[in-house]
Amino acid sequence: MFGFPILLSVIQIALLTLVFPYDTPKKMKQNKQFAQLNELMSKIYDPSQIQHRIDSIVTEEGGNQGPSYKETFFDKRYQMATIVGCALSAF
Repeated sequence: MFGFPILLSVIQIALLTLVFPYDTPKKMKQNKQFAQLNELMSKIYDPSQIQHRIDSIVTEEGGNQGPSYKETFFDKRYQMATIVGCALSAF
């Protein structure tokens, strides 16, 4: 009973690391890996759409990384969402 979810998790991790080892297009653009980005986008889009799609990817160069742990638990903007998320996770 407990082994089946563990087996599924191991299979998913193996697939994600060995079969589908792609970064996201946003991450590739941030790291300036344009050759790999063009190859990946050519698998998804028509050749006429690739450059337009690459140009539409918005990257944040050293920008906002999101709220810190202190902000997540104690800031009024995030406090209710954190409580609801923790309660849903507990249920």
